Parts: sequence; structure tokens; C-alpha cells
Amino acid sequence: MTDSTGKVIPGTNPNYNHTNTWGNTVCPSPLGAHGWEPSSYSPKSTSANPSGLFFVPTFNFCASIAVNKAQFISGAPYMGMDMALTLQPGAKGQGTLLAWDPYNHKPAWKVDEAYPIYGGILSTAGDIVFYTTLDKSFKAINSNTSAPLFKASLKCSSVGNPMTFSDGGSQYVAIYSGIAKSTGLMATDKGACSDTATKGALIYVYGL
Repeated sequence: MTDSTGKVIPGTNPNYNHTNTWGNTVCPSPLGAHGWEPSSYSPKSTSANPSGLFFVPTFNFCASIAVNKAQFISGAPYMGMDMALTLQPGAKGQGTLLAWDPYNHKPAWKVDEAYPIYGGILSTAGDIVFYTTLDKSFKAINSNTSAPLFKASLKCSSVGNPMTFSDGGSQYVAIYSGIAKSTGLMATDKGACSDTATKGALIYVYGL
């Protein structure tokens, strides 16, 4: 549909071209302040946090949005927009791991990360929180203080969820490495890996 001057009215034609007209910057971006990445709750209480803590991965992006050409294809992404991401004012990185105190209704601590936390969070009874970032890093920190405990470099970035299991009386933690190219646009140093590269689709297992 067009207006009286022949200009396409955004949202009325599934095949209109990019208008190259950008709207005002909005915060958070369409990625959300927190996306689908699973959070973790630890019911283990302390004197400072008697109701335990939620561990939440968050994004620190704002975005400007413009109308984009959109053609509906069954089963394919259908957005009809272009998005330009920018960091939120005052952000110290693209992602933040937030420990939320539900008893006092405020953050207990936070860890700023240079790259997004695009996977889930694992918290254990041993006061450890595990997570990955899109710079191929797998990390463990103290759940009470956020002090770093462990960091490993993966062959490929991960958007998976760390998990833990026991075998023969020993405890292990595992993480899947290998992400798609669209997510990898926010990764560093070819963090997405090639779809055909053997360095993708790996499972790492560490002893605790």
C-alpha cells in the first residue's frame, strides 16, 4: 500500500524495499535485556542472601530499527526490519551476568563481559556458577562473591547450557561447543566456526 505521493507505507506491503530511514534508538534492543538463555536459581542461602540467588545472563544492547524488505517463506525467519545494535550508555561490555537477590530485591553482584552470554547458566551446591561467552570462553566463578575460579578456551563459542553429572564417585561438568553463523555475528575471532569444520560440534568435559 502507498500513500498519496506513491511512497510505500511501512507494514502494509510484504515486499517493500529498505527505506533507509532509521527510527529512534530504543533500549533494550529487540534481543531483550534477557533473552531465551536459561537462568539458574540456587536455593542455598547465606546470611547475606537468605533466600538464595538467581543467576541471569543479560544483554547490554540498544538498537535503531528500519523497515526492511520482507518476503514470507514458510519456516524461515520473518522479521521485516533491519536492526543496528549499539551498546547501552555506560555499559562495560556486551553482556552481564547478574546475581539477583530476591530477598532484598536488588543485585547481589554482577560480572560484566566484553562479549554476550548467549547460553544458559549452571549453579551448583558447591557455590560455583558456570557459563560461556561468545569469545570461546567457558568460565566458573564463586556464586557468593563472583570471584573467578576457572576459565577454559573452547575451539568454538557456545550457546549451550552447562550441565553436571557424577560417575564412579567423581563429579564432572560438560559443555557443548559449536554455534550457527547468525549467532556468530556477535562472536569474536570466528567464534561461530564453519558449519563443516571439525572444530565445531564438540563436547567438553571437566572434572570438578
